[in-house]
Amino acid sequence: MKEKLAKIREEILKQIDASENLDKLNEVRVSALGKKGALTELLKSMKEVAPEERPKVGQMVNEVRAEIETALETEKAKLEDRVMEARLKNEVIDVTLPAKKNSVGHRHPNTIALEEVERIFVGMGYEVVRGPEVEKDYYNFEALNIPKDHPARDEQDTFYINEEIVLRTQTSPVQVRTMEQGKLPIRMIAPGRVFRSDEVDATHSPSFHQIEGLVIDKNITFADLKGKRIAVQSTSKPEHIILSGEDDRIQGVSAVYSMSTMSELYASLRKGYIDAAAGHEVAIKRFVDTNPQQFIILDETLYKSELGVAFKKGRCDDIPDILNDILKQMIDDGTIKKIAESYGINADISMGDN
Repeated sequence: MKEKLAKIREEILKQIDASENLDKLNEVRVSALGKKGALTELLKSMKEVAPEERPKVGQMVNEVRAEIETALETEKAKLEDRVMEARLKNEVIDVTLPAKKNSVGHRHPNTIALEEVERIFVGMGYEVVRGPEVEKDYYNFEALNIPKDHPARDEQDTFYINEEIVLRTQTSPVQVRTMEQGKLPIRMIAPGRVFRSDEVDATHSPSFHQIEGLVIDKNITFADLKGKRIAVQSTSKPEHIILSGEDDRIQGVSAVYSMSTMSELYASLRKGYIDAAAGHEVAIKRFVDTNPQQFIILDETLYKSELGVAFKKGRCDDIPDILNDILKQMIDDGTIKKIAESYGINADISMGDN
């Protein structure tokens, strides 16, 4: 029995040392300690051992069993370490690599549009300037020549924090702040969110985005309208001048829109369908005066009109001469100039030869 136990011990320990992986080691464990294992079978044959030898043989079997179990655990730990080491080698993580960003949604169409506009203007040499959304009343209104009694300053149109602070109603305050710095020339756009006390519907929102541009430099002329969309009133003199191409100052206009009424023209300008409008100075100035924070009139004149009074041919009285004398006197004493200025016209008025 002792020789048989020693042989089983030696053989099992060799098998444990020769195990290449955990599966092989488990097979050795089952063949040694399982229900049909070598040691289990040996214990079943204890009845063949003399009664006085059984305690001693039983002790020897238990010692061998304990030794085998210890050897199995030791080898198992070694094999598990090898498996982990191999796994780490195969699954190396470079912690210096940038982490993958989780996709959290899509960019808003407003953001895409604003960035595209900014990209275009920056490519043209403009600066993108931003300002505070919570703005002083001075910058939002007073500095833009919007008086205290102007309808735009009513509470139904503007969000007031207090008497001095508002949520800006346009990005024009950014232009004022930029001009205050006194650094010329200025070529800038001011994109940003603005706020107005409007009911929400298909075309209105209390919060929306706006982009304004400002150029201050020497020699800014009609040539700067190149690539712009211009609207005129049908059958008007401005329509003839622009469509004919006779004026070298206006070249390269991308599109000219002829509209039946000035109201349609102004609406298109407000909504941004066009970039500029050409028309009679008095009419244009009235429109600009109602929107001083958004539009300006170019200092350069598109054309000068000549006006006259028609008389029946062959008239023999002195009325034409009297009228000419009166008009000349009104020009000389400044009366005509005062009348023109009352309509917002700073005109150079003179009498013709005839």
